[in-house]
Amino acid sequence: MFVFCAGLLPAPGRLGPSTDRKQLHRSCVAQAQPSKKGPDKTVKIYCAKCQEQLYKYKKGGKGSLVKCFVERIVEDATEGDLKCPECGTEFARPAMIRGKPANKIIGGKVIMRK
Repeated sequence: MFVFCAGLLPAPGRLGPSTDRKQLHRSCVAQAQPSKKGPDKTVKIYCAKCQEQLYKYKKGGKGSLVKCFVERIVEDATEGDLKCPECGTEFARPAMIRGKPANKIIGGKVIMRK
């Protein structure tokens, strides 16, 4: 946890008994640091048309698959052209997200399984 602080002491009685007053201040803002190690959950990505496996991918979060960061792809069964090797369907487009190379998934073109 990262604490941003402007240096003001808290009002008396506002802190619990186990809180150190020298470390906390009234205008402190606690901010979560991004995880250094990356996601643990590996999922398999399949073509929706022919069920051919495209990727093994380390996905973060529990939502649907919208983008694949290139650095998180564990196994790539495609030739890197973002097309299914079996049926030739284009399933993603190249993009830069937060300064990192990624593949934006086209809706309905892939299926994700554990």
